[in-house]
This record gives sequence, C-alpha cells and structure tokens, in this order.
Amino acid sequence: MQVKFEGIDRLSQKLDEMKILGEVEGSALNKSADHLKSKLQDNVYRMGLSRRTGKAEGSVLISEIQDGKIFIGFSNQQNDAFYMFFHEWGTSKMRARPVLRPTFYQELQTLNRILKEELQKGMGL
Repeated sequence: MQVKFEGIDRLSQKLDEMKILGEVEGSALNKSADHLKSKLQDNVYRMGLSRRTGKAEGSVLISEIQDGKIFIGFSNQQNDAFYMFFHEWGTSKMRARPVLRPTFYQELQTLNRILKEELQKGMGL
C-alpha cells in the first residue's frame, strides 16, 4: 500500500535547502509512526482476531527511516507474526480479517495532522 502526498517534493527540497530536513522529517515520521503503531496494537484484536497468546499485538514494528520513508507493519516470518499476513489478506480457506489497512485508513487524517504539526514546529512556523 502506498500513499502519495502532493507537494512533499517541494517541501522536502525547501527543507533540504534549510539544512534541517533529516531532523525535522525524522521527528515528524517517527511521531506519526508511533501513533499508527499504538492504534494497530489497540485494534489487532478488535477486528476479528482471537486473542490467544497476545503475540500479534506485540509484533507491530516500525522500521528505521531510509530515504525519507518509514515502514510500519507486523514483523516478518522469523517470529510469531508470520500468520498476520494470512489474516490481513485471507487465504483460499479463510476470509481476510484485516487490521493494517482499516487502521491506516481510519487514522489517515490524524497521521496527516501529526506530520503537518511536526513539520511546522520543526521549521518554526
């Protein structure tokens, strides 16, 4: 899933010129990612999954910022979150019980607000 924010390129260029891009951008991305992670943890058992071990809730991860991007989701197949992929998308024998996509769309306005506020604060606006 990708989200495109229009005008980010111009803003990024302006911030780069101001030599504060990494700091401001990192703060904004991390704060919005923390918010989404919290909401995912809250919603993981509210959207159709049964709580058995509680490991799905604890498997929400935030990646390091790379090239101005941050990834949020469930950890990979090396741990107990491996099955979250099947819950999110379903299988031929199991209906989908998505958590990531509905939570993201539910929180999109809040995430945009957090990004905007953090960028404004970082630029002293």
